[in-house]
Amino acid sequence: MITFDDDDLDDFFNEDEQERDDDDNLVTYIHESILPNFEEESTSDDTILEVIFDGTDDEDKPFDFQEKTLEYIRENLASILNTIYEFAYKEREPLEELYGSSDNDMYGGFPLLSSPKEVREYISFDTILIDDEDIDGFTTFGFTGSCDWDHEHGLGIKMYKNKILNFGGWDDGRYAFHGDIENPKLSMIEKYMIGTPITHILDTLSYESVSKTEEKGLLDLFDFLVGHRAIYGLRSTNLNLSDTDKIKLLQNIKSLSLRNKGIKKIPKNFSLLKNIERLDFSFNKISKIPTAMNKLKKLVSLDISFNKFKEIPEVVFELDTLEYLDFSKNKIKKIPKGIGNLKTLVYLTVGDNKIKKFPKSLFQIKTLEQLYATDNSFSETAQKSIEKKFEHISVCYL
Repeated sequence: MITFDDDDLDDFFNEDEQERDDDDNLVTYIHESILPNFEEESTSDDTILEVIFDGTDDEDKPFDFQEKTLEYIRENLASILNTIYEFAYKEREPLEELYGSSDNDMYGGFPLLSSPKEVREYISFDTILIDDEDIDGFTTFGFTGSCDWDHEHGLGIKMYKNKILNFGGWDDGRYAFHGDIENPKLSMIEKYMIGTPITHILDTLSYESVSKTEEKGLLDLFDFLVGHRAIYGLRSTNLNLSDTDKIKLLQNIKSLSLRNKGIKKIPKNFSLLKNIERLDFSFNKISKIPTAMNKLKKLVSLDISFNKFKEIPEVVFELDTLEYLDFSKNKIKKIPKGIGNLKTLVYLTVGDNKIKKFPKSLFQIKTLEQLYATDNSFSETAQKSIEKKFEHISVCYL
């Protein structure tokens, strides 16, 4: 692997043998030894960045604007990295909404940050791609690498000088940017259509008066949710909310993720969330669901996967608006016949359990379109019977 000890690109690219990538573009490398303060900003003990000059498959050397861009990167890398850290820190609320939070290292998620510089502990870069469009003597460039919150898609960041144009997976750093360089739409809320934090629209929300008992229950639930970083808009920002505002917020909230929070017991006060549509309790230590939760008459999605259930509680079958139900990766041996009460169920996943057969009532749910039930205890005969009875649905994995 080649490393630079000086700034002389011409000497490298005039050699008879030149390094090229799989697309035949010219390649060089940057080593931390020639980058002032880079080792301090990097998480790697021996950082080497591959630099790819896009569009140079028929060229003997990079274009002048590409060389100028590389020189700018080398001279300003510490500042560029700080811009990336500050952006990720600023967008930590929507990024945590998108990827979940990293309360522990077992299941990933976006890290809990107290300062921009902490971001560097969770990312690493291995490539800089310098684009082939001349923009006032410079060009755009992209970093690609990895991050702790998205191992599948990696990390990619497209930039022009010290300005971030795109932030996301590996592709966002690798491929050309087609937006407005002067006014890029950078917010993760816009990019991934995550939705606006409910705290940002609090003034527009309606309020319904409650009894003293319900008021206390809602305020206790509010503290529980804030303590578990579950309210989008209140994970990183402390707002001085009145009791009325807290109750109004919970009365209007439609989606909550308590994924990977170490929860052993669901508070019965969840039954007070009259407008909740989606609940995610995955990756916890839960074995029961309060019977009072049958009051959630608008709930369409319940994810209770990766917990400690030995059976599906009967209260679930009273949630007759459910369309999505995930009880995968538990210790369930039997599906009760009450599942047939879920007349609107579209998606059911019960994989990684100990189920031997399904009740007849499951086959009578006419709305069911997708069933995931791999890694259970079906006999070969039972599996064939199930597959035959579910020939009409679009997805059936056993």
